[in-house]
Amino acid sequence: MASPVWRSFCSQLIKTSRFRELKCSKSLIAGSVANGCKTEISRGMASGPRKIVITPTKFQWFRFKNDLHFYLMLTGLPLGAWIFYANFIQGEAELAEIPEGYEPKHWEYYKHPIRRWFARYIYEDPVKLYEMEAAEAVLEFEEARCRARRKLVKDMIHSYDDYRAYYFVPAVDPRFTESVREGEKQRVHLESGTR
Repeated sequence: MASPVWRSFCSQLIKTSRFRELKCSKSLIAGSVANGCKTEISRGMASGPRKIVITPTKFQWFRFKNDLHFYLMLTGLPLGAWIFYANFIQGEAELAEIPEGYEPKHWEYYKHPIRRWFARYIYEDPVKLYEMEAAEAVLEFEEARCRARRKLVKDMIHSYDDYRAYYFVPAVDPRFTESVREGEKQRVHLESGTR
């Protein structure tokens, strides 16, 4: 027998919940009555018969909605507050005379505060980028010049064929020839000593 607390909880759940109809052709629970295409559990209580329509769960849908709402608020509220502050409180920059001897920073050339923030903290300084690209172009130019000189030297070596090129590798290792000479000297010395 169920406890009175449990029966009260179940009755409150039945009163407050709103279930969709389950479209099915057979009953899901033993002892339930199948009316057309919905399954119902019927039980007579003190205040009259109540019916529960058994429907599939909406847990995943509610979980998705809750997570979506949470993450939108987690990012949307701070971002919206920042945009509101930048547009309505801080406002756009106004043109003014540049004081004598002052060189403006690269982000001070933008009018909108959000663009200025991105130019200051996210993007690189355009002058720095230009210098980096120029240095890279100079390095590529120097490398191309070195390649052209090497090609010219190789062509001249091959055209005259009278000079050992820088890639020349001797056929016999000089250390090997020296050891052979040393061996011949020792052999000659030994032969002369035995006679």
